[in-house]
Amino acid sequence: MTFRELLFGCTYKKVFNEIYKNYLKKTKKKSEISELDIRYYDFYNFLKSLPFCKTSIDKIYITNTSGDEPIVDVCFFDKNKDELFSLDFINWKDIIDLEVYKTLQLTDEESLAHILYEITFWAFDEKTLEKQKELLKESIEESESCDKNLWKPEWDWNDEESSN
Repeated sequence: MTFRELLFGCTYKKVFNEIYKNYLKKTKKKSEISELDIRYYDFYNFLKSLPFCKTSIDKIYITNTSGDEPIVDVCFFDKNKDELFSLDFINWKDIIDLEVYKTLQLTDEESLAHILYEITFWAFDEKTLEKQKELLKESIEESESCDKNLWKPEWDWNDEESSN
């Protein structure tokens, strides 16, 4: 089943209830939840209106993170590289017709809720998403340039003479 097919096959109310239960219930105020409900509803309909995208062998991949308390993780699976990547900043029109692959037992509504939450983590519109992407890119570049200027010790912990 593709992302688009999930959108058309699930009712918005059931999907938002899953978003609420998994992500908003314990962290947001009632007024914030009402506002998010409207934003998700508009976004849901926006996604349904996207033009069809050429078929891709890549997938949206839903799995658990490793650790003591597994968390549902939604990723972009690049079939050619056989590697998982973050889905956050991939253009929505490029993923709308990707197949959704689940390694977990989730309902369609639960799967769609996790996908929607993941892709709206930074923004609900393309302009804001691009701005956030640029800010992150600048932050990474700044961090990389700072790493080059970090103080380096004059001693070598692996050198036996310096440890005596």
